[in-house]
Amino acid sequence: MKKKKSPTPKPSPEDFEEFDPREGFGIFPDDISLTQNIGCVGGKKPNEKTKKNSSN
Repeated sequence: MKKKKSPTPKPSPEDFEEFDPREGFGIFPDDISLTQNIGCVGGKKPNEKTKKNSSN
């Protein structure tokens, strides 16, 4: 027999906070645009294949 999963408890209204996006997020400086990708990748590294091919 399969066990039935217990239903996930629904959050109470007290668990939610009202959020004003004009206040900021607290972890990002104000001068960063949140419409751009701010990922953690640095600059591009040259491909090793192109180095090997150009030296031949």
